[in-house]
Amino acid sequence: MGTFLLVTAEQLPIGLLTALGPARSVSEGTAGLMVTVPSLVAAVAAPLVPVLVGMDRRLLLLGLMTLANLASAPAPGFAVLVSSWVLVGVAIGGFWAVASGQRVRRPARHAAR
Repeated sequence: MGTFLLVTAEQLPIGLLTALGPARSVSEGTAGLMVTVPSLVAAVAAPLVPVLVGMDRRLLLLGLMTLANLASAPAPGFAVLVSSWVLVGVAIGGFWAVASGQRVRRPARHAAR
């Protein structure tokens, strides 16, 4: 479920860039910042989030998934929208860094057969 939510949040803007630009009165290239900004932030956040956040990893994963999907919904303008995608980048980078290690921690009796 987490993978579905974050991949959707990460990839959905790509298909909407041509419609999003005119709707927000920006060029398609400027609208492309919705893909570039979270990618760059995710690259920085991935090694930092697991180190800086000292909480239960399952709660962290849930929080990051929720953050990624709710961050940009109330944005009134393009600048606020792109700024909220910084949070999405933190969520994406943090999720992938934490989720990959979380699977290894599960006991073998829970593994699929």
